[in-house]
Amino acid sequence: NGSQPYCVAVQCPALQNLTNGFVSCGEDADMRFSYKNSCSFSCDQGYHLVGASRVTCTSGGTWNQQIPHCEAILCQNPEREAPLIMQCSESVTELRPNSTCSFSCEEGFELQGANTIKCSEDGQWNKNTPTCKAKGCPAPEVPTNGQISCSPSLSSSLSHDTPHPLGMVCHFTCDEGHELQGAHSMECTHPGQWTSRSPTCTAVTCLLLEPPENGHISCSSTESVYNSQCSFTCDQGYSLEGPELLTCGHHGNWTAEKPTCQAPAPVAAITAGVAAGATALFSGVSMVMWLLKKMKKKADTYELSSNSDTEAPLQSYKTQ
Repeated sequence: NGSQPYCVAVQCPALQNLTNGFVSCGEDADMRFSYKNSCSFSCDQGYHLVGASRVTCTSGGTWNQQIPHCEAILCQNPEREAPLIMQCSESVTELRPNSTCSFSCEEGFELQGANTIKCSEDGQWNKNTPTCKAKGCPAPEVPTNGQISCSPSLSSSLSHDTPHPLGMVCHFTCDEGHELQGAHSMECTHPGQWTSRSPTCTAVTCLLLEPPENGHISCSSTESVYNSQCSFTCDQGYSLEGPELLTCGHHGNWTAEKPTCQAPAPVAAITAGVAAGATALFSGVSMVMWLLKKMKKKADTYELSSNSDTEAPLQSYKTQ
């Protein structure tokens, strides 16, 4: 009452090519989805397989694994923080192979690393994401015989990547006895340049002193710099009026007015002349009195001698 039955292999649901991929179940078209037959999967370039790469048809007519699917290969959105600026050729959610991202930094910072990276076929970036480093100014030159003070202080700015970041202001002062030549302060501005050059400190000098009339001067320095000293003396017969020693102060002024050499006063000269005349006159009178006394003694002796004609001569004595 009927034809003889026969057995056929259990069939699993037919498989279609994956979206953005392929399926391969062997060369025998009649056995492609039959019991015990296996199918393998692959994806197009730029996509990767999610799930099992091979499935087998079971006796129950079902595939032993869930059918996989293909997803686009994407590079992860590069992690970045301000001040790093990024611009990509695709949306950050669609960074497929060959997509590129370029980087720059906000004002006051400079890029450290590659300025462009590319998404590779395996979904990895070909280079590391760059970073931004604060763009600072070179260390200012500290003037000889001077000091520098910067704000924010150098110690606190060391927490950044540069000791002299943008916005830092440095002030200069000079040691006592020196004066500032140049700007008293300067600021680090974009693009990493100071608003002026470092100043210098030069020694304070006083006006050169000339020797006083009828006098002499001797100085410890030929340039009359701060703390140098000058001493004064006068010629013989002149007296010094004023300080004997002057010092150059820290403001460039001598400690006092230059002294002068004064001649003796006229009254003193007249007094000295009178005294000298009186002495000479006294000496002349004394000489005259001495001569008269000598002459008188000789006369007495002569008189005694003339009266001795009839008498014996008297012995003549000369009293000293």
